[in-house]
Amino acid sequence: MKHDDQSFRIDGNTYNETIDYLYGLQLHGIKLGLKNIGRLLNLLDNPHKTFRSVHIAGTNGKGSVASFIASVLRRAGYKVGMFTSPHLVSFTERIRVNGIQINRAEIIRATNHIRKLINAEKELKPTFFEFVTAMAFHYFRTSGVQWAVVETGMGGRLDATNTLSPEITVITRIGMDHMEYLGNTLEDIAGEKAGIIKKGIPVVTGRQDDRAIKVIREEAGMKQSPVYSYGRDFGIQITGSGIKGSRFDYSSGNKIMDIFIPLGGYFQPENASAAIKALEIIGCPELSNDIIREGLASTRWEGRCELVHWKYPILFDGAHNPDAAQSLGKTLKGLYLKEFKDIIFIMGSMEDKDIDGHLRYLLPLGRLIIFTTLGFHRAATAEGLRAISKKAGLNSIIAGDMAEALELAGTHYREGDLVAVTGSFYAVGEAKGVIGCDSSLIGLTEFR
Repeated sequence: MKHDDQSFRIDGNTYNETIDYLYGLQLHGIKLGLKNIGRLLNLLDNPHKTFRSVHIAGTNGKGSVASFIASVLRRAGYKVGMFTSPHLVSFTERIRVNGIQINRAEIIRATNHIRKLINAEKELKPTFFEFVTAMAFHYFRTSGVQWAVVETGMGGRLDATNTLSPEITVITRIGMDHMEYLGNTLEDIAGEKAGIIKKGIPVVTGRQDDRAIKVIREEAGMKQSPVYSYGRDFGIQITGSGIKGSRFDYSSGNKIMDIFIPLGGYFQPENASAAIKALEIIGCPELSNDIIREGLASTRWEGRCELVHWKYPILFDGAHNPDAAQSLGKTLKGLYLKEFKDIIFIMGSMEDKDIDGHLRYLLPLGRLIIFTTLGFHRAATAEGLRAISKKAGLNSIIAGDMAEALELAGTHYREGDLVAVTGSFYAVGEAKGVIGCDSSLIGLTEFR
């Protein structure tokens, strides 16, 4: 059976029909709380209790920290599951074991199995994310995973992943995002993220605003959980940065010199340092300094300062809030504009984001901005995005869709330009689908 064939059936269902069912669960909306997921995991005989885990919350950097930790644990010889969101092109990206995405046949089997359990229950209507979280934990158990590295979907306290009893929690940089669900102040949002802290379980935090770290420490204090903070308990000295990655020295109780990470971006060494501190606290005997170096050097993570050479060079970065846009802006100015003459931005965003705050950090760096409306129900219109840019007196044009935006970028491209696709992970996913980063998914971006 060819698992990359869209039409093969398992128990009567194709992969596309399965994906349609999963996205149909979005009709149940976003329901923050642990009752549904608790019932669902109980029906599956609590798969989340069969492996050790690292639980990661935060506004920006969760996926990068998860990929660093998972890569090092794999290098140390463990079988490692990783659960992240959203995906860029294919749903299969969300669930991985030893870096390999779950295949489509396993998605069909797991979905069929969980649907049967749900159908036998009264008044159990899981949301999309609750169902997929249960699927991930079920797949990890059946795959014999020893460690799972799991990032929250949104927030933390009431997130479906907060059913885990992790060995350690990590909270990456907290910023303003998802305010309609998490609160309108940084303190409110930090309180929700800090909800993943468990009694007595160590907490590692990335660089934080003073208001956020205060909330985290207060929550940890109530849970009697030790806190290890970037800049106080561990830190880095960057020794070299470029578009292909960074070198740095790490210092804590332990010192690790001359670490290389192949992920571009000024912010990635800080993310890597949080991963190192978490690994130090885990304290497995296999985690020597050499293993940590080798694991970090072999990390791969798409959609975050990812440079691809197509008909012209394209930088993919899913920056979708002001904090992430500010970090991307610093990286573009400090690294990429030393290698490239000008930037053409292709941008699409969600209408519920702080678009004004996001655009102010990036658009002044561009020679041309191409706005497009993403094929997603929450997408901001290209016309609305352009209206915001006009207020700043910036040169912009509109494309009907991502394919046209990439074509227009090619028309306006000059030797030495960099085309940067940003504004949303959905924008990155659509662009990757158009250029065929995965040959089996050309023209297919699995969003509904």
